Amino acid sequence: MVSHAGFFLALVFLVFPGTTLAQRTGGPKGSEGPAAPAGGSNLAGWSIEYQMPQGWRVVQSLGRMQMLGSDTEAGAIFVAPGLYTSPNEAIADLTLFYQSMNLVGVGHPTEPPGETTIAGLRAVVATIASQDQMMRPVHSRFIGMLTPHGTGLNLLAMTTPDKLDGLRVTLERLAATVKAMPPSINQQAVAELV
Repeated sequence: MVSHAGFFLALVFLVFPGTTLAQRTGGPKGSEGPAAPAGGSNLAGWSIEYQMPQGWRVVQSLGRMQMLGSDTEAGAIFVAPGLYTSPNEAIADLTLFYQSMNLVGVGHPTEPPGETTIAGLRAVVATIASQDQMMRPVHSRFIGMLTPHGTGLNLLAMTTPDKLDGLRVTLERLAATVKAMPPSINQQAVAELV
């Protein structure tokens, strides 16, 4: 069985092939780049905010996705805003993410998708089992949150099966802090298009 730290690094290698370890993990401790403001994170342009779980930080940003890592908890949390008007659109984006990570089985639900309300927002939740390319089990908890503004936030916690319960609690605490306003409009880009 791979160690939890090893699992996290293996997961990072799958997500960000072709980068150095320092780039993958955000560099040496203390050089992680800009810290999230006041213990939270604002997804620029999307007007979606969340509070960073204690002991967690953004270790990588790739396009609209942020990968959060912790020095004390095994696994990773992926945070990605998108244009979602239904749970199916959020799940479709999740499926594409699984395919891009080359996970085997593209996710078998151990807890099928169900709808709920989190932080006053409509949400879809599911628990998913899959395997990495070396056939090691990877379990995930998914929360897709829909805002009344035609946007949404996909949250995905991934770890080993034995650590999922703890990481699930962290993910649910993060989801409970999400706040969404109407997305900002890039007036300069609109002017250039006109």
